[in-house]
Parts: sequence; structure tokens; C-alpha cells
Amino acid sequence: MYGEAVIVFNPALRQVAGDPNDPLKYRHKQVMQLASKQRFIAIQFLTLLENDLWRKSSEHSNSMAKLLKERLELISKKNDQQLIRFTKPVETNAIFLEIPRDWYEPLSSIIPFYMWRTKQCEVRLMCSFDTTENDIDLFINKVNELIEN
Repeated sequence: MYGEAVIVFNPALRQVAGDPNDPLKYRHKQVMQLASKQRFIAIQFLTLLENDLWRKSSEHSNSMAKLLKERLELISKKNDQQLIRFTKPVETNAIFLEIPRDWYEPLSSIIPFYMWRTKQCEVRLMCSFDTTENDIDLFINKVNELIEN
């Protein structure tokens, strides 16, 4: 997606088509956010808001993150060593955990992710609307492979 949306909750500030006194009508110009061809940006938001696509996408992302966490916890419980340590609760589509430093390159080569805090080797894994169980299986299989070696 490209662009940003302004959501107005105050009914007194909501735009009324054709109202010359609309307080938000020229706001985007005042803050230097007037993009040419705005309709191409707007259509993304319209599509996302239709038929609860935004909700379906976020629910899927969040459920994939929970599934990944559950599978990583199973691996963590199987091994006597504390190789995986979750650093924050999984409440959305993000998972923060510490992993052995030598795992970073092999894991990020199959599914890209970022080092969140380098010193602790804390990484941030993000699930999205297009994350599949197969993606999670690939990641988990690689983790298991790294543990065995």
C-alpha cells in the first residue's frame, strides 16, 4: 500500500461533499501531502475497507503469528537448552525472540526478517496477509535442522 488515511471520529469535522466551510478540505495541501493522481492511492483504501478485507487480512496475519509462536514454543520445550527465548508477548502479527547468532543468516536466507537488537541477537518476525502455513513449516523445519547440527 502507498499513502496514508486520515480517519475523523469527530462528527463536527467530517467532510460534507460540496461544503465550502469544510475544515479538512484543504488540510492535505497545508501539510504538503497532495499527491498527483490521488485516486490511485484512494482506491487501495476503498478496496481494503470493502467487505472487511482489512479485518480478514489482519486476523490472518495475527493467527499465523500465533501459529508460528506455538510451533517455536514446541521446539523450545523439546530441547533442554534454552535456544529460543521470546522477549515480548505475541499480541499482533509480530514475534520478538532471541535466537543463537549463527541461526540468523541461514534462517533469514529462506524467509527474510530483521535483527531487532543486535547485541542480544533479538529478531523480529512479521507475519502478513499472505503468510502461509507452508512458510511457517519452512521456517520451523530450518530451525529443527539448525538444532540437530
